[in-house]
Amino acid sequence: DSRRASSQCTCCSSHWHLRSNQLPRPMSEENPAAQALLDGSASRVLMQQTYTATGDGSLLDIWCHFTTRGHQGPVQAVQASAEADFVLTAGVDYTVRIWKFDYRFEAYDLVAMVAYEAPPKFAKLPKTFMGTLKGLFSPDIGGDEPPKTFCERLKDVISPKKVEWDKEARRGITAIACACSRSGGCNVAKVATDETQEEQAVRRTGPVLTGDAHGDFHAICLSNAEGGNKALHPLLGLHQSAINDICVAPTYPDEDRTGNSFLVMTASDDGTSTLLSLVCKEAPPLQFTNHKVVDYNGVLELFCCGGGGRAAARTAIQETLEEEGMAEQSLELVSITTIATCPHKDKAAVKSVRHLGDHRLSDRATFATCTAGGAHLWTFEGKLLMTLTINTMDGGTKCFDYVTRQYAKHKVEVKEYSGLASVSKYNGSLLFLEGEGQVGVWGLERGKVGTRNPCGGLDYDDEHWAASLKSAAGGSSGMPPLCVYQRAGSLLDIDQSGSSTDFAIQLQQDGDTASMWSLEAIEPGLLVVDPQGPSSLLITPGKEHTFLELHHGVEVHGMRVVEDPDGPALLSGCRDGSCMAWDLEGGDAGQKYADMRSLCSLEIVLPPILLIVTAVQMLSFAFGPAVPWKEGVKKPAEKYHMAMMLDFEYEIDKEAIFWPEMYIICSVIIFFQISAAVGLAQMVDAVVHNVDNWACFKPGSSCEVCRRPFKKVANALSGAVYLIMQLLSTVLVVPMMQSCAKAVNCHRPDGVPFTDIILGNPQNNIYLIQAPTVMCYQGAHAKLMLVLFLIVPMYLFFMVPFAVVAGDATYVPVATLYSFKDWRLAAARKATCVHLGFLAPRPSQAFLGLSVELGAKIILPVVSTLTTTMPMLQMVLITLTLLTSWMTSIMYAPFVERKFCVMAQDMKLVAVCATVSGIFAVYLDDPHSDLPVYAMCVSISAVLVALLVKLIMIPAGRPFVRKFEAFRGATGSSPDEEAPLLDEKQKVRDLARDESAEVAK
Repeated sequence: DSRRASSQCTCCSSHWHLRSNQLPRPMSEENPAAQALLDGSASRVLMQQTYTATGDGSLLDIWCHFTTRGHQGPVQAVQASAEADFVLTAGVDYTVRIWKFDYRFEAYDLVAMVAYEAPPKFAKLPKTFMGTLKGLFSPDIGGDEPPKTFCERLKDVISPKKVEWDKEARRGITAIACACSRSGGCNVAKVATDETQEEQAVRRTGPVLTGDAHGDFHAICLSNAEGGNKALHPLLGLHQSAINDICVAPTYPDEDRTGNSFLVMTASDDGTSTLLSLVCKEAPPLQFTNHKVVDYNGVLELFCCGGGGRAAARTAIQETLEEEGMAEQSLELVSITTIATCPHKDKAAVKSVRHLGDHRLSDRATFATCTAGGAHLWTFEGKLLMTLTINTMDGGTKCFDYVTRQYAKHKVEVKEYSGLASVSKYNGSLLFLEGEGQVGVWGLERGKVGTRNPCGGLDYDDEHWAASLKSAAGGSSGMPPLCVYQRAGSLLDIDQSGSSTDFAIQLQQDGDTASMWSLEAIEPGLLVVDPQGPSSLLITPGKEHTFLELHHGVEVHGMRVVEDPDGPALLSGCRDGSCMAWDLEGGDAGQKYADMRSLCSLEIVLPPILLIVTAVQMLSFAFGPAVPWKEGVKKPAEKYHMAMMLDFEYEIDKEAIFWPEMYIICSVIIFFQISAAVGLAQMVDAVVHNVDNWACFKPGSSCEVCRRPFKKVANALSGAVYLIMQLLSTVLVVPMMQSCAKAVNCHRPDGVPFTDIILGNPQNNIYLIQAPTVMCYQGAHAKLMLVLFLIVPMYLFFMVPFAVVAGDATYVPVATLYSFKDWRLAAARKATCVHLGFLAPRPSQAFLGLSVELGAKIILPVVSTLTTTMPMLQMVLITLTLLTSWMTSIMYAPFVERKFCVMAQDMKLVAVCATVSGIFAVYLDDPHSDLPVYAMCVSISAVLVALLVKLIMIPAGRPFVRKFEAFRGATGSSPDEEAPLLDEKQKVRDLARDESAEVAK
């Protein structure tokens, strides 16, 4: 049998190769890195401790957690689990951070991190803001550098030094991968087309594999997170220099249908790749809980009456318990064995490695690596089959001409390649190789590269494949690509779905924009007969087009296309230490749905400040000029109300600016409506996307030099459109509605019949309060009222979907403009993009809360302007509006954390108490009475005291993050005195080492 059969002993000492009855690379003197795993001389101890930044559990500690949970420095590699419920990031700070999708918050939050012991040269990283602030009063003592003075430390706090990472030596964790498989022996690609197998197969998440800038390889096993020590299996010195990439692939041999074994290949700067074998076993599921469950007291619940009441409290607990039970099955590492070291003939740095399918035949390609010299195909045993390049020996590439049905020479010569991408499906695989603005594509079937036949199809027969292998062994270059696309960029990746290959994605030369371009000429579902392979659906070169661009706003260092339950998504590791997740399919394609990073101090301070400012603004409506407060209160209260409404007294005559103001207001409203209806923001983005598709800007054209300046202008125009749409749907709503209300606020003197309004003010005695020289309901004013009657309702309708996403036009494409369901989804996505912890809004209530807030912004300025002469009606309407807002927050909790919920609810209740006291003042109609003032002070004081008691009694949800520290040495101790991992099985390892040595002899 030409297939590989393996047998694993009970310990991690040997991995037998039954075909040759020997160990391919046993744990012996020939493999010092693997030997180090056994004798413990270079092993690392993995310790666990509860982490919230410093570990004291105080409010300052929670602040430190949210401001330091992201990487300190660039994220160099990203990856995700099988269902994308876990996201893995690796950074220059020698940490691996695990982000879990929190179902309560519907956002990713940090749940675990592994901190490696950095070499002394790189041990000291630039301090964060909180670390610098602490160092202001507790300076570092010792070290090579002299201690800084207080002024120098204060300068570091005010203007911290920025690290130029491009000039720094390479450091940190440079590659990361996650071992994932399906139980039942089902190929992942086949399962996508078989619903029965999909129901039977269970996705499992196994060890996390990492490689650093010093050539060390580690396998991290965090299964059974609630108990004991965690496994860290190191292969120190596996490579002589940095590990650039790690590719892990599950194997499903006939004798083992569990999917518990994996093949792993690394890519290193030392010009070699190492092929490893991993064997795992089933383990308890990963149970990472971000926040501890809080038990609610019935008396406290009755007293507080916040967060949605008792039902909401039970729902919160139920959601947390459901979250704990939703963890998928996991795998625990049993052994890791080196199969072969794969040197590359050109001895150039190996930039990336990809998997080509589960093929266990000695003449089939299983892995592909990329160096500057091309793509190298390897078998599962580590044997080099051939090297693929876009160039042939005579300086060109033979590509198939779809018109003449013959091969023709490609004119562009590629001298250096930068990366590759691959995807394996049920009917074949695709391999993409990029370099110098060219992307070559090869089609594979069961590990054999296809060749063109005279009819233009692909042949995968054994004779052609054997002849190609013989020719490659003789020194000639590999097989020519099927086609070559002219696409400049880096970090190439492609669609990983099991049914189609719809797109490829590259990072553009600016370093912060990822462009998606089409690959499929037709969808597979439109064909009567299934295509021969995924290569049969590729679009003709020159016909592909860029249809989406993702602007990160920061330099991107790593990208990976993953599949989550909703479809394809892109993970991007950025220079600022953040990891972004982008939706790549459907009507919300191009939207960022997750931003895994640290929060800045402003993001933590701003929500409470905005909450207080909003409450103070609502409170100001109780002190309008129509309310007869006591003389000592009325004058300062009116100034306070005018300041909150931004209605200041100017020396300029308001009558002189009335018509220019109305022209501007109407023009802006019409612009907003047109922009929303036609999707102006998306149209400008389309122009930016199509710059690369225009023939005049293609490489080699006469206008190529104008492409970058034109694109900068288009990007600036796009940013301006997005900013205008955001302002018109958020901060400018109140002043615009107040201006519209003033434009129709006319004064009708006593004795003038109401019918004069209908007749058009025939006696010219009804005038505009804002501009007394303007006669109402006639001439220019009648036309203005007609225009406002037509445009304001449509403006309010279009404003709703923008207001519920804070004015971000990215979340409101034209296709969702008239869909109420899509409005709710967009509001929830915007609210959960960043995990805000105790400040996080409840996703299910995000749309309702923002809609009610928008309604209050529209109603309050209109009511306060149009009912100036009717104080009782004015105060009743304002009170009803604020009461509705407060009752909505009580019935539907606006925030996940109850501590912040009661704060938001009681601040609204303060405004209600003030307006009720205003009604009392209007009812008494006595400017000398102190009763309304006393009633307001007593009610507001009672609410504030109750709020203070709630904030003290209700416990705050505290982040619960597991931090694992890896120290060099065979033994170690952790702050919580947990036992080391490797000491427990030292005797077993010693016995295994002796048996391995005997076998090697």
